[in-house]
Amino acid sequence: MATTDDPRLKRVLKRYRKSEDRCDAALDVTRLGLGGLREALGCAEDDPLVAPHPIDAVAAQRLADGYGIPLDLGAFDFFLHTYVREECVSDYYADPTPWPLASPESGPPTKIPLPPGMRWVAVRPRDGREHYVGVPVADA
Repeated sequence: MATTDDPRLKRVLKRYRKSEDRCDAALDVTRLGLGGLREALGCAEDDPLVAPHPIDAVAAQRLADGYGIPLDLGAFDFFLHTYVREECVSDYYADPTPWPLASPESGPPTKIPLPPGMRWVAVRPRDGREHYVGVPVADA
């Protein structure tokens, strides 16, 4: 299980309007480090933070106080997402060390068919896991 920062991963704080599935704003928070994010989210030291994590009121306050990231929980839901950087996908998935595995930033594995003119877009997590939908390239 990954317990240190992995440069192949990108951690992104995404904002979702309460009634929407698509993210309307995102902030790369990789610079905060795995330890800083675990502390802000109140996670265990061995949590690899590869599954989407909802941001609750305590975590929102810690992010605001410690990092100057104000979050409006009244109008929005926030989740911390972890993605494998596009340029690192082959290396990351070939490496037996990281487990559990993070999702690729470009969408689900290419073995899942997608019609021409469509691309994957990550939407609001479902059941604690990344969730993607296919959308026309023009809407992505």
